[in-house]
Amino acid sequence: EYTQATIPSQSSMEGGDILPMELNGQVYAFIGTAERTSREAVNEWFRIHEHSFSQSGDGIIPIMVQGPTTNTQDQMHLDTYAQQVSPDSLIYCPTVTDLRGVSVLMRKNGQIVSTKIPNLVNGTFTEWAEKNATYGYAMTHQEQLDYAPNVLVHGNGDNTTTVFITRDGTPNVTKFIQEKAANTVLLHMNELTKFYGGAHCATSETRNRR
Repeated sequence: EYTQATIPSQSSMEGGDILPMELNGQVYAFIGTAERTSREAVNEWFRIHEHSFSQSGDGIIPIMVQGPTTNTQDQMHLDTYAQQVSPDSLIYCPTVTDLRGVSVLMRKNGQIVSTKIPNLVNGTFTEWAEKNATYGYAMTHQEQLDYAPNVLVHGNGDNTTTVFITRDGTPNVTKFIQEKAANTVLLHMNELTKFYGGAHCATSETRNRR
């Protein structure tokens, strides 16, 4: 839980920059830094959840996504350019992810540091997606601008997923999701815009891991 007492006053964090994934059996916790989520807040987020993170890869691997910090209104949050849509599938926008570096967060000599991911050459989010997702859909920039990643993914508890899709202006992305996800539900945007956003903006899923 984040409160004024736990997040330093000079820090800021946006919920849309936090993206959990369980891709091909490995659990990841992504956190993006851009215009609204600062590195100070990332460090505090790491401290709060440090007991869940594992450098060995047996637990949750915390990955920081870092890129431009200005003029990114159309890609301000991590969930506006990448989403997992099934246990082995990911949609992402190379126009954005090519400019986003990824690194693993860990504590070293008492300090929270970001370290290079060993099997990546360029260290970009695009490269990570291509290496770790069995199936990937590389969105065009226009599809990203048309809110293609604004979907809500619900884990069904039986290694299947239901994806709630809130835009029909990106048919190729929708087709990919329908092929990879166990179930899809198409929602009319006017049912959600009253909440000021699509499915992923307006609501989210929480799970209790035991």
